Amino acid sequence: FLPAMYMGLVMPSLSRFAVSSRELFLKIYRKTFNILSISGVLTILLIFVLAPQIVEIIGGSEFSQSAAPLRITAFAIGLIFLGNLGGQSLVALDLQKYGMWIYLSGAVFNIIMNFIFIPKFSYNAAAASTVGTEIIVTFLMFYLIKIKARASLEFKILFKSFLSGLASFLLVYPFRNLNFIIAGAMATIFYLIVLYALKGLTSKDIRDLVKSDSGIEIEDVSSMS
Repeated sequence: FLPAMYMGLVMPSLSRFAVSSRELFLKIYRKTFNILSISGVLTILLIFVLAPQIVEIIGGSEFSQSAAPLRITAFAIGLIFLGNLGGQSLVALDLQKYGMWIYLSGAVFNIIMNFIFIPKFSYNAAAASTVGTEIIVTFLMFYLIKIKARASLEFKILFKSFLSGLASFLLVYPFRNLNFIIAGAMATIFYLIVLYALKGLTSKDIRDLVKSDSGIEIEDVSSMS
């Protein structure tokens, strides 16, 4: 829901500049990728730390073994953040017919992997095949955008987000059994502090998110035209 809602805010500008200015499209495309990278990794971190508590709240203690596949699926959920950008960008660039084949390929891959591995590895295989499917679909979408629209991405923020998530997980994991809200707040705060220290999140980024619904400085973007 969250990445879809965010992309709903960004999509009008993305679509407009896909037609009128590829330079401005690329600026918004890359900045949106960075914002979704930060929020996607944070989501993975929170699910990893809080998985047992999430399972207990939703299904009760008798479903405690579900924490393991939930943690695996967390990576798919994080990839969905980026996949929303890829899917919406394909539409903005009028490349949705190629996107249909990408989604179909992902569905076929998922079904094949489930048939092969679920009988042996059960629900963990289902979770892993979901992650594998999201990796393939997301990669193909961004690769297609790169070759068709000449819109490449920069992965510096994604890499720093991953490092921040890993460091925060190591810091918070010993306190994972604290109150659900406290543990989640600690994970979020540590993540943002580490990310800020690595310069993956700047003061200007924070101001942009506060001032603009989409986190995109449309005035600054427009001034480039």
